[in-house]
Amino acid sequence: MKARIQLTRLLVAGDVASRRRVSGMCVGVMIGVAILLLLLGASRGIGERTERSTWTLTPYRVPERLTEADLPLEPDTAAALTTSDFYGGRTITVVRIAASDQTTVALPGIDRTPRPGEYFASPALEELIGAAPADQLGDRYGVAAGTIQRSGLEGPDALVVVEGVTVDELLDAGQLGNAASLVSSFVGTRYSSEVYQIIAALGAIAMLVPVLLLIAIVTDLGAAQRAEHIATLRLIGATRPTVAAISALEAAFTAFVGSCFGAVAARLLLPAAARVRVNSGRFYIEDLRLPAALVIGIILATASAATLIAWLRARSGQALIVGSIRDVQERRPRVVSIVPLLGGVILLLMIRAGLWGTRSTGLALVAGLLLVACGLMTAGAMLTAWCARLGQRHARRPETLVACARIARHPRAAFRTVSGMVIAVFLVSVFAVAMTAAVGRPAAVSDDLHLSTATIIVQAGSGENAERVTAGIEQQQEELMGVPGVTGAGVGYAPRATDGTISRVIFSAADARSIGLTVPDGAAGVSLNTDALAAAGESLDLRPTAAPSGGENAAVLLVATDGSAAARERVRTALWNGGHVNPLSTPLTRDEDGNVAAEATENQFAAMAAIGIVIATAISALSLAVATISGILDRRRVFGLLRLTGMRGATLRRIITAETVLPVVVAFLGAVALGVFTGWVTITGLSERSISWPGLWYYGILALCLALVGVAALVAYRVAVRWTDHSATRFE
Repeated sequence: MKARIQLTRLLVAGDVASRRRVSGMCVGVMIGVAILLLLLGASRGIGERTERSTWTLTPYRVPERLTEADLPLEPDTAAALTTSDFYGGRTITVVRIAASDQTTVALPGIDRTPRPGEYFASPALEELIGAAPADQLGDRYGVAAGTIQRSGLEGPDALVVVEGVTVDELLDAGQLGNAASLVSSFVGTRYSSEVYQIIAALGAIAMLVPVLLLIAIVTDLGAAQRAEHIATLRLIGATRPTVAAISALEAAFTAFVGSCFGAVAARLLLPAAARVRVNSGRFYIEDLRLPAALVIGIILATASAATLIAWLRARSGQALIVGSIRDVQERRPRVVSIVPLLGGVILLLMIRAGLWGTRSTGLALVAGLLLVACGLMTAGAMLTAWCARLGQRHARRPETLVACARIARHPRAAFRTVSGMVIAVFLVSVFAVAMTAAVGRPAAVSDDLHLSTATIIVQAGSGENAERVTAGIEQQQEELMGVPGVTGAGVGYAPRATDGTISRVIFSAADARSIGLTVPDGAAGVSLNTDALAAAGESLDLRPTAAPSGGENAAVLLVATDGSAAARERVRTALWNGGHVNPLSTPLTRDEDGNVAAEATENQFAAMAAIGIVIATAISALSLAVATISGILDRRRVFGLLRLTGMRGATLRRIITAETVLPVVVAFLGAVALGVFTGWVTITGLSERSISWPGLWYYGILALCLALVGVAALVAYRVAVRWTDHSATRFE
């Protein structure tokens, strides 16, 4: 064993070229393992931080509502109502809670329940309150009683406040349309729904595939050069088990060292990775940090896998033994290699057709995605071999014939060069199509036909006591006229239709003029389309009508401002303190409504998909670079012999270009089609949403991938010319 270790050391560090080769392998493994650890940390951290933040949604999940019959509250019960506020373009989660002095109900991140008039705020919100004028934010929640700790927050940027109120205040809120719940404990969930949990699992698995492929390609980089040394050992009498042991030792050393450095690199990159903004903002660094046992396990697993593969290859006597001395044809890909791809496509079709059932749709989707992704890798060599043999029959140029013959003898090596790019194109297509199902950020049109973006829309509550709701809105209208920056306020009334819907609201002529609406001459009132109140709503469609008779219910309060952010925040503060805000509808302008829509869960997943696209593209570029170098090392002697026989540089360039481009041509369109198909099944199989074609940015990424392939072919040619001059190969 000692002799084998010394011999391995000689092969690894015996000369500059060997040390350079091993260093390249270590760096490649380091990058792959670092990305792998960061992705695993992010996948694990997203679930944990979501669980820390969703305790605020407990009142929505509890069916028992607060009524006067529940008073006084028992010590093990608290009345709570979760609503939202808005400041500076960001949503604030507000938990309003009332409990007895002897309450035993605990809130995550808070050591005690706030008393009426007190509040606990997250550090980010405390910072905002400290920086903003009191009449714009600080006066909304009462007196600060403490800070919500990390265990109750999604991340360092989360804006959360727990406001202590009286039971009567919560009963009043119930009169506006949203009763408080009786809560005995606050518990979070890792995901807002099973659908999003499945999507998160699909995304995590999808990102692992290119990373593992990168590690495999880097390992092959070492195998190509290692073959020369191993062949020499065989020539001087080394047995196959000895060679296998030496190969395994070398692979174990490089994979272990690279993995260790990868773990260190991932640890150093944690602060930068934590700055990536998802949902409410950045991560805590601790969210991305994996347990030490798991990191050690990944290091050992990577080293073990590389060692086992190297040992099996050397033991089986494949190309590692004599491949670099005599060109040995690869074993032909078998038809069975396309079975995983066909299986994945059939499984996805069954899901889409509803033949799979509903209980295990998520697991089936994960299996379908894995089968299609892995099937692309296994079927790619098969398809490449078929196309190469077809090209041999119809080739009209010598270089095309040489390239096709080369690919036909080594379809796996040829496809391996572009496999990273192919899997990236597939994943980018999946993510791009899935992203089209998200609502996105609706853009508010600003012109004379639409409601001004400086007007705040206050939706009236939907409580059963309509008279009280209307009286509260009218009272707010009077109070808001004294707020600095407010230029007018008008109450919109709407007689409800028999089905409870409201299609138009009526303003008196005076109220309409005060908020900047155009009133036809002689009209006592004007009505507008309620859809005009949405961020991307239709035009106002103003129509003359009779003035409100006094028998209608208040539906909306429109508050015109001077357009300044200070005026909007003063209005919200006044509304919040007045106690007549609809708990289900935050007072917002149409512009701000678009910002809130952008915070929807599907948009957050779309943002993560965009991050996945960037990572997949970057990994594919790295894989392509490593595979290109590996391919040149593999074919160095062949190219040198071709040049010794008099082949011109232009002919060699065309051969290399054909060898690089043909596998891409074979798999590129297939990867795009399968990606679009998988994304379509994922969205329509999990929800009622529909998809559309991605935007121009998607086609830009595809063009970038093709451009990278062209650059790889050019680099491969230049390197081949430099490494295959006559002096380098004359010993042949």
